[in-house]
Amino acid sequence: STSTFSLSGNGTGAQFSYAVSTPDGTSPVNVGGLITVPDAVVGEKSSVTVRVRNTGNADARIATLAVNGAGYSITDSPLIPVTVPIGGQIAFTLNFNPTTTGRAAGRLRIGGDDFEVTSNGLGAALTYNFAAAGAPTTVTSGGTVNFLPARIGESNNVTFTIVNSGTSPTTVNSIGLTAASAVYTLSRVPNLPAQLAPGANISFGIQFAPNAQGASTATLKVDNASFTLNGFGEAPAPLPALRFTGASGAQEALQQPAIGLAIASAYRLPLTGTLTLSFNSDVFANDPSVQFATGGRTLTFTIPAGQTAAVFPNGATTMRIQTGSIAGTITVAATIATDTGFNLTPTTPPSVNLTVAAAAPRILSAIVSAKTASSITLLVSGYTTARSVTQIDLAITGVSGENLATSRLSLPAESAFLGWFQGTGSAQYGSLFTVTIPLTLTGDVNTSGLSLSDTIQSIGVTMANRIGTSAATTVSLK
Repeated sequence: STSTFSLSGNGTGAQFSYAVSTPDGTSPVNVGGLITVPDAVVGEKSSVTVRVRNTGNADARIATLAVNGAGYSITDSPLIPVTVPIGGQIAFTLNFNPTTTGRAAGRLRIGGDDFEVTSNGLGAALTYNFAAAGAPTTVTSGGTVNFLPARIGESNNVTFTIVNSGTSPTTVNSIGLTAASAVYTLSRVPNLPAQLAPGANISFGIQFAPNAQGASTATLKVDNASFTLNGFGEAPAPLPALRFTGASGAQEALQQPAIGLAIASAYRLPLTGTLTLSFNSDVFANDPSVQFATGGRTLTFTIPAGQTAAVFPNGATTMRIQTGSIAGTITVAATIATDTGFNLTPTTPPSVNLTVAAAAPRILSAIVSAKTASSITLLVSGYTTARSVTQIDLAITGVSGENLATSRLSLPAESAFLGWFQGTGSAQYGSLFTVTIPLTLTGDVNTSGLSLSDTIQSIGVTMANRIGTSAATTVSLK
């Protein structure tokens, strides 16, 4: 036969229920559910109380109680592990203390059960970005604002924007560079202090205008936030052709020809430069009088932006050069740079040559410096670019009625002039000279009442060297 039995029993074990308490009341929460902690202002704290009740029919042991997520913490909890008896409960405080604004997510674990945690940090939060032409680039305090490379004399700009991305109004009190800069400048800076409501922004411009080649940095401060400004200066645009104008080539001694300097087309930057004069003597002697008319052998000039002609210190666009009195070549060379010092001088600097040729002596003046009844002294001044005089010729003309036994004299002069030009005393005078010619007169006079010197009407003077003979200069004695 078959027998039938009914069996029944009750299982035993722990079971938890969960609730979250706030000042507004208590709400149950399921395992895996969301616990919302009240929003908190940055730097402050909000809290909820989490209650865990054992609704099972056996004691329960909780070995884990932990929370992760920025700003979250647990306080007022029992010592873990903890045993929760049947019908008993434990409670602890779940805190949120935000350091930044915005949503903050976390995870709470109680024993083997997990819960999502959420809250929001409240308050002002400034974010920063900069833009040149494209989309803005976000930058944080301590970051770098990079500029596109710019040529010296040109510039690139960015717009820097400050945004209140938080939930509370805030104030921007200061905007500026930490040190004066010739490269970076700020523009359109708003009036400060500036109030920024949540979501509002202010912007200003930053210009990078390099004055040298290579990297250049500065520091921007917005209140306590700092940013490195970084740009790279490139070489300026090539300089248009630079050329000398005015005199060149063969020149006479003791003259002041004018030269100028110009670029082929206007340049966008102001320029500055120096003319340097050098003298290469053909007769192995320097002439200190070879210089610019303003003095010295160097001369500065400027070329204003947008112009082509060099302007010299006297305000003129030409400058005269003293050619001196010695044969040789005068060379004037130019160097040029931007007004900030970037060298634009071509590899072969532009130059102009002026030449003074070795030539026959030239008489500048001849006078009677002394006269007695039987003597005449001539004083003759001149120059000889070859620094050489070999002979002095005198042509003597008598007064009417007198016959002169000697009407021409040739005086050897090379030794005397060589001594003068090789001596140190002549160095400051170039090839200039003054020569004294004493003449002693003897003989008879035909005309009653005349002295010997009175019988001479005039004396013509010429000087010669191996190159040629000077023009005659006549000294009248009447």
